[in-house]
Amino acid sequence: MAQLFYSPDLANRLPHNTGKISQKPLRRWQLSPVKIDNKTYYLYVEEETGLPVFTDKLGEGKFSQVAINFLNKMPFLVDPQRTWLMQNVFSFNLYRPIPSAENEKLKNYLQIIANHQAEFKETH
Repeated sequence: MAQLFYSPDLANRLPHNTGKISQKPLRRWQLSPVKIDNKTYYLYVEEETGLPVFTDKLGEGKFSQVAINFLNKMPFLVDPQRTWLMQNVFSFNLYRPIPSAENEKLKNYLQIIANHQAEFKETH
């Protein structure tokens, strides 16, 4: 199960789940809205690895959909690893308010995006 820690500006848009907090890799993600070309996206950053995942909408299933699509494109994962990650990490999400200290990796991504807007714009 992935735990998605959200910033205070999303508190009225997401549920607040309680329970034991996992310390396992790929289980703790921090979430923040980010503006790119005047459109709001949502950036999830895994606390330990700094792995980023972007979504264009909030919601229980959106993060899982994008994360699973991302896993399917990782050629170095063997099928049992991919299946385990899908079933045990990304199949269910818990939303929690962000801890008082934001993750440095999330801060770095937000700064990079702010400084390089043109590179993050969608091209069609």
